[in-house]
Amino acid sequence: MGEIVRLMILDLIDKELIFVEEMKKNAYRHPLFTKGSFYTKFLNDIELDSDVKFTRTKRILKELAGIDNPSLQDCAVVKYICSTVTKRAAKLTAAGLAVILKRMNKPDVTIAVDGSLFRYHHRLQYILEATLRNLINPMNTFRLILSTDGSGRGAAVVAAVEAEKDPSFK
Repeated sequence: MGEIVRLMILDLIDKELIFVEEMKKNAYRHPLFTKGSFYTKFLNDIELDSDVKFTRTKRILKELAGIDNPSLQDCAVVKYICSTVTKRAAKLTAAGLAVILKRMNKPDVTIAVDGSLFRYHHRLQYILEATLRNLINPMNTFRLILSTDGSGRGAAVVAAVEAEKDPSFK
């Protein structure tokens, strides 16, 4: 997701729609021009930026790209890009899960999830759950359970099996 945001920002820079003054100073010397430099974890921080001064967004842009003085409009555009990419990722994930749940056709299903994105990006979780509810039969229910074992090997399967055995499993 971070790479998608980075590419969208670069496209806007190329079209001279954002960071125009900053690019005049140090054109093409920013880490933003390096693949993989915009980490997915930045999306949540930027989306949580609620003050009109965009304090978090400005800090991230300075640390990441050396952009010292982005305009408020530039920060708003970056925040919008992050929000849009998050929403897209959650909806695409929900669509895939909805197909599986419809094929399973069970009244109650537990979905175990492993990963820091689901764990720490609460807006993504909310959009995923809301979209999934809209896509499946209202008579069917589901639970998304975070698996926190950290190994990633079979964590989702183990958590799902445990949840099926014990409905109070958290």
